[in-house]
Amino acid sequence: MHRSIPAIVLMCLFGCSSAPGPKEEATIPSAPEVTEPRSWTGYYSGSSSIGDGTVEEVAMWVRADSTFILQRKIIGQDSVPTGTFGRWHDATNVLELGTGETLAARYTQGENGSLRSHPELPGQPVSVLDKFADAIGDAVPRMRVSGTYVLADDAQSFKPCGSTYTWPCVGGMDTGEEDGESLNPFTNEDMLTAYRKAVKKDGDTWEVMVICTLGMGPAMEGTGTDEYLFIESVTGDSHGCP
Repeated sequence: MHRSIPAIVLMCLFGCSSAPGPKEEATIPSAPEVTEPRSWTGYYSGSSSIGDGTVEEVAMWVRADSTFILQRKIIGQDSVPTGTFGRWHDATNVLELGTGETLAARYTQGENGSLRSHPELPGQPVSVLDKFADAIGDAVPRMRVSGTYVLADDAQSFKPCGSTYTWPCVGGMDTGEEDGESLNPFTNEDMLTAYRKAVKKDGDTWEVMVICTLGMGPAMEGTGTDEYLFIESVTGDSHGCP
């Protein structure tokens, strides 16, 4: 049986139209750039103008345990800086500070390891914190902190506002002597007395503002040392955390 001419023509046309075209070279994607995570830990300090000629001093300790302690003091107004506790994390080479569920601040890394504030809105001023040291000494500078104090089973503890950690604490702090007299007569007995006046029974929580520092003390259990919050004085009830 012979094929018709039109059929043969269609087969030729089909064969021609399906012939492979010129070979195209495949595009090879470049390897993604590997970015090392920043080393954020350290102790930073700086100052910035906050309007009307007011200058604020800022110090911040970014700790290896993913917590931070931020201290702010207005020059000429505050004798003791206000302390803020929270947690930090690396958000793709942006340092994010959080207190509780609130994003408190964001920083990028500048020259010589400094921190530059990362404004959320156009026109916000940029502040710079210079890196002062990789680590801090035995005690954090004094600060004013609001938080929750409790005495339970003869153990004292304090949880600063914004913090996920609770520190063992003790009243009294060695600030030196003058003419044989302690510069800070506040003792642990004074702390316990103030607590028991403020609550109904041991184990109740007390929302309070204190002047304190962090430092090392004997471990509550076993040998070794623990980090303590040393309370220099009680300045009043805080009526809860903001």
